[in-house]
Amino acid sequence: MFRRLFVSQFKAISHKKASLLLIVFALLSYVLGFVRDLLVAFYFGASASTDAFFSAYLVPDAIYIITAAGVLSGVFMPMLGKIKQKSQQAYLDYMSAFLFVNTVFTGVLAVVAYIFMPEILDLLLAQASVETRELSVELSRILLWSPILFSLANTFSSFLMDNKHYFAYSLGPVLYNVGIIASLFLFAGDLGIKAAVYGVVFGLILMLCVRLWDFKSLNFKLRFRFWDKHILESLKLAVFKVASILTVQISVMVFSYVAFSLSEGSLSAYNYAKNVQSFAVSLFGISIAQAVFPYFIDLRVKNDLRGLNKMLKKTFLKILFFAWPSAIGLFLVAEDLVQVLFMRGAFDEAAVALTVSVLSVLAISIPFEAINQFFVRVYYAFLDTLRPVLIALLFLASNLLAAFYLAPILGVKAFAIGYIVGSFLQMLGLLYLLKSFQLKRRFFVSLDALKILLAGLLMGVCVFAVGGLQVSVFMSVVLRVLVGVLSFAGFSSYFGVFHFSDLKMPWQSGSKGVKI
Repeated sequence: MFRRLFVSQFKAISHKKASLLLIVFALLSYVLGFVRDLLVAFYFGASASTDAFFSAYLVPDAIYIITAAGVLSGVFMPMLGKIKQKSQQAYLDYMSAFLFVNTVFTGVLAVVAYIFMPEILDLLLAQASVETRELSVELSRILLWSPILFSLANTFSSFLMDNKHYFAYSLGPVLYNVGIIASLFLFAGDLGIKAAVYGVVFGLILMLCVRLWDFKSLNFKLRFRFWDKHILESLKLAVFKVASILTVQISVMVFSYVAFSLSEGSLSAYNYAKNVQSFAVSLFGISIAQAVFPYFIDLRVKNDLRGLNKMLKKTFLKILFFAWPSAIGLFLVAEDLVQVLFMRGAFDEAAVALTVSVLSVLAISIPFEAINQFFVRVYYAFLDTLRPVLIALLFLASNLLAAFYLAPILGVKAFAIGYIVGSFLQMLGLLYLLKSFQLKRRFFVSLDALKILLAGLLMGVCVFAVGGLQVSVFMSVVLRVLVGVLSFAGFSSYFGVFHFSDLKMPWQSGSKGVKI
């Protein structure tokens, strides 16, 4: 019965259902991600070993960006939509050739990186201790399996989403975190921080398996192809996309380099805070943007300008509806939340203070980063990968200036300041150039957007008002989250913008909201 229920989920669904599915699974994934981070924090705190652990991702992540992320996150699906118009066989041949070319190229880079990993990390982690660099080399070499497995899993997931199959894509990150958690529970005592790294590999294998299972449900037959004429076109388009993603990766590398000149655990504190902040971005930015992306591509292929403008406005307001109150709420509860989540085991008061100093600032970037996730996909739907990378240079410049000039003065929270300013400038740049596609931009300052902003501010007042109650830290977080959710739902319903959430509430019947 369970198997039948599980298999029945492998089917095409609408973008509204896809948004809900992605949000639900993103929520589950991030709950498990919190458990994962809690276990890492409990066993290892914010220490030299966790600094080495987070640094170990630098090279594997860079390989994935160079080989697959640039194509898969912006070019692959629009290319599939274009090729599908010709014939189904050409569609499948392109998929087959991409799998072969990308896997071989990723494997070659992984082998080269394995050989030269000590020299690479000696350069990237020059200010770290010898012991930290040696541990990071060992962990990085194990993690070189991750770009290969990620590439395979995400190639299949992109193909599945082009066919409006979202279940395996949604479930993948959940299984990924399950793999890490299981490994930490079973082996942290014997293997130390290496247990988390082995868990990454195990989780990625689970992710790949469920996506292969979903692909099988499509009944498509792939045949071996070592090349396809559309591969070169994809690579040319992906060059700019790779450069865009590398702006983020370069920022991470610079943060890692500078962090080792700050207090011990600074890099770990930043990563813990970023993981908490990313919860809202993934839940309300990436999930929603990814759900509408295939449908946006379909409208672009049909040259339906009216449909594109309608979807652009509705998706922006939907993301703003969730991301804005999340930013305000996280800013107000950051200190108590970090204590509740992390303050146990090896994670002491100093680690809490360091993490709070980053998270309370980083929270403000949530709406900017979430909206950017959607805006860049608009460009990719039009196969424009150049301008997003030029705009991303603003993001990179802001992070570099913050790391090299502010961090020596303000410490690790300077990274968060650079992230906020960079995300905001990137959002404005992407918004401004939407006019080149004949897309309207009035939605950005529409009355509906202003109502959502006002509802969020009023919610913030309510959350702040109950913050001084004499209750435990845990109850304070629970109470303020509950007050925030209920008050924002009430205010947004009163102003007539609750419907942008795609949720239905009993009190909405016959209510049009008030005009302001």
